[in-house]
Amino acid sequence: MSENKRDFVRELGELLRRYSREDIECMTYDMDNDGFEAVTIRYGNGYEKSRNVTGDSVIGILSDVYKALQ
Repeated sequence: MSENKRDFVRELGELLRRYSREDIECMTYDMDNDGFEAVTIRYGNGYEKSRNVTGDSVIGILSDVYKALQ
């Protein structure tokens, strides 16, 4: 399942980079050894925002990313 999430986040990041007014450079999904899952949004100026997405479905991840961009 984490590979699906990783692919989803990478593709969502690419869509946002291309079509969003935000200066998004990329988005990454990471899971640590304890099962903590995070999405990191990296902007063109180097600023990063991370969101806890532990246990989220891809729709939940989409919702968390949307909130982070508000």
